[in-house]
Amino acid sequence: MEQEINKWLSIIQTYLINDSSVSEIETNGTFSIFIRRKGIRTEIQSVFESLDEYVKATEELSDLISNGEDYRFLTEGKLDLGHKGSARVHIVWPPVSDLPLVTIAKKSTSLTTLEDIAASGSMSTKMMNFLKAAVDVKLNIVFSGSTGSGKTTFLEAMAKEIPSSVRIGVVEDSPELALIQQNVCYLKSSPWKPGRDLNEEVTLDWCVRQINRMRTDLLIIGETRGKEFKEFITASNSGMEGSMTTLHANSPKLALQKMTQFVMEAQPQPVRVINTSIANSIDLIVQLDKYANGEYKTVSIEAITETLGIDDAATIATSPLTQYNKSTKSWSDRFLLPDKMRVKLESHGYDCNTFVKAGTSPSTNNARNFFNR
Repeated sequence: MEQEINKWLSIIQTYLINDSSVSEIETNGTFSIFIRRKGIRTEIQSVFESLDEYVKATEELSDLISNGEDYRFLTEGKLDLGHKGSARVHIVWPPVSDLPLVTIAKKSTSLTTLEDIAASGSMSTKMMNFLKAAVDVKLNIVFSGSTGSGKTTFLEAMAKEIPSSVRIGVVEDSPELALIQQNVCYLKSSPWKPGRDLNEEVTLDWCVRQINRMRTDLLIIGETRGKEFKEFITASNSGMEGSMTTLHANSPKLALQKMTQFVMEAQPQPVRVINTSIANSIDLIVQLDKYANGEYKTVSIEAITETLGIDDAATIATSPLTQYNKSTKSWSDRFLLPDKMRVKLESHGYDCNTFVKAGTSPSTNNARNFFNR
């Protein structure tokens, strides 16, 4: 049995630890694996010598990341890569698939701060200064993007701007966020999986409700997928300003539609009522993307205004602050701020042309006096 587990460990060592350009390993039940290097997928053939070796090695990998807990149809967990960080492992088992299907996604360790992200070309310096200021003045932010667009990496970098004096509540399905602050409450949901008792389920929205009772100053949800978003906007407009979350959407417009849908799932009510609550709670949508050439980009930052459409859908209006132009490979950086946001930033000493506080440099533009309002 030792031989089989060493096969997977050898694969992980070769492609995820030794090769920093590889971000994913995938299998489809064959003897090959697929790796994703700088955004491009490549097949590595005949990695496993037999079907028996592949299945047994995958069973051992499952035991390694789940501590032997049997979920029957699905195994999920985090794999420690030592100094190279960690990776998320997802394994689907028969009869859901004919053979085990493995997906391993490495968490980036190179883009750990907003300075790192800006230096990589993913956003401009002015955008970085603005986002630092947004944390300082406690704007509520949603990070939107497709799978693999860097939402979790960006969220973790943003969280580093939160002062150590703040008590933070973090809720996730699968633990990925590692905050540097000491006073952090981490709660992990335990979603229902096939083969488990329904009474064993612990939902994200239940976890968020508990965070609301734990005297935290702000809330971070690693990824919003449903009813928990209602709890997020409740927290963000009732004492937990500066809260942040991510969701899957290909544009700010689709992100807003999902927000409405999530609240409707939690508590059916008129769309105008829901959208009024969203518009009064969320300040920014940061749209992220990863292009085919492997480049990560912050494609837009949009401010949510409190203006609703007059139609039955009561569409939420947004104000684009900056947008990426793919042809010129640059950002507009106009930052035509809504009046309320401009006043808030200026009241905290920010120059709304540079988003740097008077008497400070960009490198020291952080949230040192979070509570001194």
